Amino acid sequence: MTTSTTSTTSTTSTTTTDPTRRRATPLLAAAGALAVVAAGVTGVALRAPAGTSPAASTATTTTLSATAAGVVGNGRSTLVDARPGLVALDSTSTNLAPGATSGAQQSYVKATSGALTLVSASGATPSARGAVGVGFSPDGSRVAFVARGGLAGTATGPQAYVRTLSTGATTLVSGTGGTALANHGLSLTPAGFSAAGTKVAFAARDTSYGAGWQVLVADLAAGTLTLASVGSTGQPVGPAGQTPPTVGISADGAAVYFDSDTAKVLPGVAPGQVYRRDLAGRTTSVISRDAAGVACRGTLDTVLATGRVVFDSPGVCVAGTPKGKGNVFVTGATGTGTALVSAKASGPAADQLTTFSGASADGTAVAVTSFATDLGVAGVVKSTPQLYVKSLTTGALTWVSRPPKGTSTGKNVGVSHDVELGQDGSVVTWSTRGSNLLPAAPSVPQSILRRDLAAGTTSQVSVAASGADVLSSVTRVLDATRVAFSDDTAGQVLLRTLG
Repeated sequence: MTTSTTSTTSTTSTTTTDPTRRRATPLLAAAGALAVVAAGVTGVALRAPAGTSPAASTATTTTLSATAAGVVGNGRSTLVDARPGLVALDSTSTNLAPGATSGAQQSYVKATSGALTLVSASGATPSARGAVGVGFSPDGSRVAFVARGGLAGTATGPQAYVRTLSTGATTLVSGTGGTALANHGLSLTPAGFSAAGTKVAFAARDTSYGAGWQVLVADLAAGTLTLASVGSTGQPVGPAGQTPPTVGISADGAAVYFDSDTAKVLPGVAPGQVYRRDLAGRTTSVISRDAAGVACRGTLDTVLATGRVVFDSPGVCVAGTPKGKGNVFVTGATGTGTALVSAKASGPAADQLTTFSGASADGTAVAVTSFATDLGVAGVVKSTPQLYVKSLTTGALTWVSRPPKGTSTGKNVGVSHDVELGQDGSVVTWSTRGSNLLPAAPSVPQSILRRDLAAGTTSQVSVAASGADVLSSVTRVLDATRVAFSDDTAGQVLLRTLG
């Protein structure tokens, strides 16, 4: 998922694009109509690059940042989000859609079957001020995006929209009745989508809701916009700093989650906690609690499909956790029963900094990056981060960033950037600068690798159609056999389909 970014007066940033993961993904966009181009891009059979598993020998790589007729974008394209059969991307190309010729960055949805849809447009007119991202609802039926200056380019700040892909209908999220907010910052991620995409939670800096960042939830069916960052007396309690809070929503849209650095949310509760706002009951409660129910500090990572909430904390949220080291915790489905993620099934807690890296779409597995030396991996040193996947069903902790047998673990550096888990967590992809994770090191300094946990194999997926290694830093998992990734050198978005 990863670090968070900040928003400025006319620029929007996000922290995560999926309800099960947190990632630093820009999601500033301009809205628009559907401009669909028919047909598909042909795959090219590849040789197996050095160091990949034998199963990858019949894999193919195709270009996603292209029209259905195979015209590759002539600008720089960036991978943003993915769902089975669909990929969201941004591009400055002037040849991907009629009218999108200004060079301003626009947002698109690409179907792996071939259709390319321009979403940052109003009617048939692409947004004059461009777009910077588009993210899917969990079911893939809708996309959320932010338009600079609104759809018509006349708003005073960035505006959020949701588009229904089947109909092309677009709804203003950051406002009601067609009237936009005077935003001075907006943070929108797919993590704020309810399961069916009918509710969207996001953060905004708008003076009509008080100072600092506030958390809002838009109900698309009711046409309402509700303040969710509310304290015990009904006062706005969003963070006062420049960094927007991480925001999540339950699958049914009944509760919104956020973290806050203020001490005015609930009486007697110290700042730096994760909160839950019950929208129907209009009550706010602390989620970052220990077994005794005492607030133990935390920052929100994600709300899982199962209803459990993952958060990072330097506190002792579970007995025996080293104070100040930083560990990853998960609540029960009701928000109680805090348990450790960053530990083996038999314990103890990680003895060094451990952070959240991602989660599976079904909510049964969580990935973490850890500097710990007590998680069952021989030879790990404190300065060497390692990637793990924790099964929330069995408690098993699996080492992902493991080199081939006989290779020194200590050389394994730079792992766990842009981590992605498959639907059930059995497949993990990530961007890494590690040079000893394959039998032969890639010829580029940063690659996308894929680990099949059941088979115990690691392969390189960032490979061009020519068979050459691709410099890549962003990856998204579509399904068990397809992974999208960035070509950072050529500025294209590619799809790797396993053989």
